[in-house]
Amino acid sequence: MMLSKKTCQVFFTVVLCLMGYGCVEPFDAKTEIFESALVIDATITNELKQQEILLSRSFPFEEDGPSPELNANVKIVEDNGTE
Repeated sequence: MMLSKKTCQVFFTVVLCLMGYGCVEPFDAKTEIFESALVIDATITNELKQQEILLSRSFPFEEDGPSPELNANVKIVEDNGTE
């Protein structure tokens, strides 16, 4: 029995997809040692507009996501001391 080239390609594509799908096993990641760090997300430009700076804390894998850092005082200081 002779299979066409197109049939062989489809067969091997399906087999490869199933092999890739079957190789993934979920696992629970646990953070053994965790140190909180301040995360600064900003792009500061010389444009005359309100600049946006987002502050948060790093978080372990077990938590849902970062929480914003509240009541922070942020200032930009130039080389000449200008704020």
